[in-house]
Amino acid sequence: NLYACDTTRIFSDVAERERFLYALFDGEENEKVYMIMFSKTKRYIGFELIGEGLSSKGEICVTNATEKALKSGATHVIIAHNHPGGLALASKTDAESAERLNVIFSDAGISVAAHYVVAGHKCKTYGK
Repeated sequence: NLYACDTTRIFSDVAERERFLYALFDGEENEKVYMIMFSKTKRYIGFELIGEGLSSKGEICVTNATEKALKSGATHVIIAHNHPGGLALASKTDAESAERLNVIFSDAGISVAAHYVVAGHKCKTYGK
């Protein structure tokens, strides 16, 4: 359950962050990309769906994601996507997308704290 997570701790506590991500992607059959947003003091602001696609590819609208983050007042974000029915391993495309997002968010004054790929109850960071 997503609402059972302690959102005051998901930025700094890896176990709580992973629990949040497992709940966020629970039951998803298609690949989705979420942005979890935090304030300058690393207070949880919320999350936004910033991309989705077929089970093999999640498309991200970077301009829309950046605008949503700026509008929310976020200065830090975590980007997470799932691999439904797959492995919690980032592909070459995932790593390239992460690098591109890091640059674009940085140019907007937003720090990407981490990139995650989630598959079932396995979660791995990549790209930073």
